[in-house]
Amino acid sequence: LDTAVSLFEQQAVKKVDWISSIELLCWFFTLALLFLELRFVFMPMEKRVLETLQKYQQQKEFAEQVSNNKEHFIARASHEFRTPLQGLITSIDELKIPTSQQDIQRQARYCSARLLAMLDELQDLQALSLNRWSLNPTSDNLLTTINKVLVVYEYGCTEKGLKLIRELAASLDCAVIVDHARLQQIVNELLSNALKFTEQGEVKVIATLNNNQLSLSVEDTGCGFDHLIEQLELDSTEQSNHFQGLRTGLARVQYIVDALKGEIRFENNRQQGASVFLTLPLEMDTTLSKSSSIPDNLHCLVVEDNPLNMLVLTKLLTALNIHAECAENGKIACEMVAKKSYDVIFMDLNMPV
Repeated sequence: LDTAVSLFEQQAVKKVDWISSIELLCWFFTLALLFLELRFVFMPMEKRVLETLQKYQQQKEFAEQVSNNKEHFIARASHEFRTPLQGLITSIDELKIPTSQQDIQRQARYCSARLLAMLDELQDLQALSLNRWSLNPTSDNLLTTINKVLVVYEYGCTEKGLKLIRELAASLDCAVIVDHARLQQIVNELLSNALKFTEQGEVKVIATLNNNQLSLSVEDTGCGFDHLIEQLELDSTEQSNHFQGLRTGLARVQYIVDALKGEIRFENNRQQGASVFLTLPLEMDTTLSKSSSIPDNLHCLVVEDNPLNMLVLTKLLTALNIHAECAENGKIACEMVAKKSYDVIFMDLNMPV
């Protein structure tokens, strides 16, 4: 019995040793497989991932560089276009021509104003995309602000055989604090759309000021918003150009109205056409009188390297009985200021010297 037990123990020990050897071999084989997988699978995969991330980083840097170049180009191009365009508009207004040729002057003023509006639209799109858009409230006469836009569109309506009706309340003839440039942009865009989508009939502008709130409506006898949406969708699918323009105006108008804490709504007229109703809260400026005048004996210095801008600005100042001297660069301006004092200095911020 002792011999049998001893043999059984020896066989059991051999089996345990054999099983342990097999288990150790399995562990070794598993480690070998893991090493091979790490060497031939994960390491190449990690390398490819790193290469892909590096490519994405290079593409991101390239896209940022392209965006910066585009921003710089638009800013530079806008400045280069705006400089002669502003001079052209002012020169057209200063022309003294016979009555028989005033239609040509109005046409030139209208076309120049449309070019300037498109340039402003491109700049606004860039500012909105970069979140660099802001308001610049100033004090000015509200009636004058609105009339400056209406005068431009008188020719456009006459050219299309439309009648421009203006119903402006006397209460508008007051000074208000608002971003007048943005307000003009709103009125300009609403009138532009009304003129663009109206083939016959009239365009009516009604504006009142009650309880420090501007109420302005633009009504037309055009196609209406329902037909307009259908036509724009047709233009988009057929690659046509039935209605010209960048087609971003109303989106920018909505953004400006929201920034001014106002409201705007669009409706179809019962018979024909469309109506746009705008309400804006305004701050009254009681410090600015209607008959504010320019002080006498003002001496101004105009620093401008562009001859056209210098000529236009000098003529405007002369028309206001303001004595103006000119300097073609910053160095000459510094020398003139050192010898003489000036009440006002008009200086271009972008000059070579």
